[in-house]
Amino acid sequence: MKAQVLAPITIADAMFTACSVAEPDTALAVPEVLWNPATNYTTIGTEVIRTTTHRVYTCLATGIDAGLPEDTPLRWKDTRPTNKWSAFDLYKSTAIKKVGTLTLTVKPGIITGLQAFGLVGDSIRIVFKNATSGVAYYDQTSSLSLYLSGDLEWEFWFGVPRQQDNIRVTGLYPDDAQVEITITPSTVTGTAEIGILALGNFNDLGLPEKGFKASPVDYSRIVLDSVTGEVSIRRGLAAKNLAGECVMTTAAEAQAVLDVIYLLLGVPVAVVITDAAGYDFLSAFGLLTGDVTVGDLCHLSLSVRGMI
Repeated sequence: MKAQVLAPITIADAMFTACSVAEPDTALAVPEVLWNPATNYTTIGTEVIRTTTHRVYTCLATGIDAGLPEDTPLRWKDTRPTNKWSAFDLYKSTAIKKVGTLTLTVKPGIITGLQAFGLVGDSIRIVFKNATSGVAYYDQTSSLSLYLSGDLEWEFWFGVPRQQDNIRVTGLYPDDAQVEITITPSTVTGTAEIGILALGNFNDLGLPEKGFKASPVDYSRIVLDSVTGEVSIRRGLAAKNLAGECVMTTAAEAQAVLDVIYLLLGVPVAVVITDAAGYDFLSAFGLLTGDVTVGDLCHLSLSVRGMI
């Protein structure tokens, strides 16, 4: 398989046709609350949501103000997406979450695949249907468990149960898609989550050579107390970078690859280096750059800076 990149389609309101998570989501531990222009907000830090923007806003100034939160940044800080829309904001650290089974339906138009990151659950079912006829042309259920909980020897050597946190579907024929996803809850946490759901079309980046590197990036900080001298660690989010070489056999292929990279500069994308079994770690979501070197063959030096 050639290395591939997918630039996600922007999901509009009309495309997101069904979801088992409501907006506002009152089932959260801290329920979402609609912003009200007549409410006297007396506590800085109070959070409200706007269903027109699908965003959560944090109060920065107390009082009553009819100005829309998205238009008054001195009073309201744009904090994150609402729970229902968290899979489409291009950040793994903000995930759509549900206690119990999570289902959603999206009609993105003509696509050939998807990539999902930040999955939490016991299993995931992905169904592609024709949006008009409703006829399914792809239906696959996959376990998200890397091993069964209760394997005592595995746990002795490797620790707590782990699970697969990403999945991809590639190579589908172009069709006006209706994508239906069902995630059953994790047996450990009881929740189902999707951090990033990227829908679109994959483009080739050449044949990957040996030596690709996946580098976890830690955004934790060491904090020094200036009075006592005590040191503590403030845990932060994490990302993953990718770097390596791909080869292209013709100048025309090199031109096509460079064109794809040029068009996607500054655009968060999903990158898959190989679909070989056991190499799921050679995938990432972030910003890509690349240099093409011409010799007997054309080589692409690819770099992906992962996003949190």
